[in-house]
Amino acid sequence: MNLQELILHRKGDRSYPQLATAAGGAVTSRTLQSITKDGFTRFPDAATLTGIAKALGLQARDVVLAAATTLGIDVDDVCSTDAIHPGAREIDDLGSTDPVRPGTPEPEEQIYYWRNHAEHYKARAMVATATATGNRGGHAHARR
Repeated sequence: MNLQELILHRKGDRSYPQLATAAGGAVTSRTLQSITKDGFTRFPDAATLTGIAKALGLQARDVVLAAATTLGIDVDDVCSTDAIHPGAREIDDLGSTDPVRPGTPEPEEQIYYWRNHAEHYKARAMVATATATGNRGGHAHARR
């Protein structure tokens, strides 16, 4: 499920201003409407994603994975521990604020990982497309 579908599914009868209030001011009603109507091409920032999670009563991880799906990243085979930035595992000993899953990195770290993953995924897709079309530089070249 992508982020648009997730928001619409969990929104229920609430208005976008009500969702924004439930997000604690981390995301505006206009941003919520824009995401559900138009989608996005860049991974949303941590405050936006954690605000959406709060408003929808979800774990930030679920919203991050939905955002990744929106950008075309296949996350179907990702289990909850695979969705954690590999380097973040080293901080498990520092503790966690998540009482359900102790040792889980903070949502901001996971969002940072997925945001970077999305950027690299898009860059690889652009190179693959350019290579497939014979445009190895990724840009159209004018003939002299």
